[in-house]
Amino acid sequence: MSEFVTLFMEWSGFAYDIGYWPFPLMGLPLYLLFLVLLALGRWTPIDLISLMDQLNEHLGRLISWLTLTMVLLTFAVALMRYLLDLGWIALQEAIVYHYALVFMLGLAYTLRHDGHVRVDILYRGRSPKGRAWIDHFGVIFMLWPTALFILTMSWDYVSNSWALREGSREAGGIDLVWVLKSIIPIMALLVVFQGFVQLSHTLRTLRKKPHPPESQQYGAACTPAALREQNHAVEGG
Repeated sequence: MSEFVTLFMEWSGFAYDIGYWPFPLMGLPLYLLFLVLLALGRWTPIDLISLMDQLNEHLGRLISWLTLTMVLLTFAVALMRYLLDLGWIALQEAIVYHYALVFMLGLAYTLRHDGHVRVDILYRGRSPKGRAWIDHFGVIFMLWPTALFILTMSWDYVSNSWALREGSREAGGIDLVWVLKSIIPIMALLVVFQGFVQLSHTLRTLRKKPHPPESQQYGAACTPAALREQNHAVEGG
């Protein structure tokens, strides 16, 4: 894992020196890995892809309960401030922690259920295979590069926070900022995992054979002569 991170840190430093035009190509190594595993026949829906998919599904369902506690905390803060004239910094920061956890850990879950805002200029009017191609290349050249960029750029940011055991800047706040910042690379990894799942779905759609026309699907039974004979038989009956 450390070698993987070092590799992408070197890539990000190289990209910073020459500009970020190679940014969309950052997902190609993962795509090559995906193709190699497919060629080896070791990438099936019952192993790694299924595990990644279920991980994001169960994690998303679990995190969704934090929205309820976030509402309750917000209500409690408002009640204490305006009715009891009390303030509790830790309680206020707990709302921020809840929001950050829901947003970051629910990102891949929302992607799994196609819940993100989509600009449907080219997508809506396409056939299922056309949409699959857009999703396919979107994962390779947009989703994965963005996730890997967040992963590499946040590494030093999170490492420094861990080294300092960073806490709240407010007196009486929650001294777990270093834990909260650790969710950033975890979020990026979950999105990378979901990218593998999305690619498997698009390949499944692209491999589907189109349904034959009705006349070919049912053969001679749908020819004009056969239909006339069926009508005569019904009328005669």
